[in-house]
Amino acid sequence: MNYLLELGFSNDIINKILEVNGDAISLSFECNEENIRNIINYLKYIGIKNIDKLLIYEVDFFLNDFEEIKRKIRYENYEVIQNINSDYTYIESL
Repeated sequence: MNYLLELGFSNDIINKILEVNGDAISLSFECNEENIRNIINYLKYIGIKNIDKLLIYEVDFFLNDFEEIKRKIRYENYEVIQNINSDYTYIESL
């Protein structure tokens, strides 16, 4: 999960991900590194601000296929982006 440091997340965030989701999530994150990197970079690109909370509390979201994420959250859909930024749990409804 060290690549999360490269993407700008702190050790505190990584530790919180493990604390909330268990150590087994580490293996899933390592096996899906490229996909997770793509998702995080895309979320940053479209303006999602609370990626750290998504990583901690909506970790399964990052195990979805990157192309599927792009279909669910389009850059042009400002309302969805605003809703996610207002309440990260909105992601569950997508």
